[in-house]
Amino acid sequence: MYNERNLLESLAKGDRQAYNLLYLMYAPKVEVFVEKLVKNKETAEDITHNVFLQVWEKKDIISKVNSFNQYVFKMARNSVFDLFDHNLIKMRYKKSIESKGSFSVLRTESEEEIHTKDLSMLIDLTINRMPPKRKIVFLMSRKEGLSHKEIAEKLNISTRTVENHLAQAREEIRRVIS
Repeated sequence: MYNERNLLESLAKGDRQAYNLLYLMYAPKVEVFVEKLVKNKETAEDITHNVFLQVWEKKDIISKVNSFNQYVFKMARNSVFDLFDHNLIKMRYKKSIESKGSFSVLRTESEEEIHTKDLSMLIDLTINRMPPKRKIVFLMSRKEGLSHKEIAEKLNISTRTVENHLAQAREEIRRVIS
């Protein structure tokens, strides 16, 4: 078994073998993680390769991290968020052009389905990015259908705190989809 710390120190010195070992150890797990988020194998492969390209480019910084596992997954997650932010900007731009009548676009049912899936994915990502307590409160309310009082009792918090968490959660989601 390889010692992660030694591999990171070797990586910082430009050791390709250490890089290759880290890639072999972590890339498959990172790719599975990314694919669950983006729902597309090719995109997941691209993001994973880009993450490990960044690992090589930032090898001096990365050699100092406490947990490469946490760091590389955070890099992957941030890359996915960047992709979604980019896609959201493109979607908003397209929508603004369509609304101004610059050109006419006939939307097919499959395009509508894709838009709905993208929106659903953005909402899911927004929920997953919420602070843990807010996420729990939101899911208990929306997915489990619990009342504010029931949530407050289960989590041992006030109903006012539940209401605040839900208001903040709704605002976060509203910001993403507007």
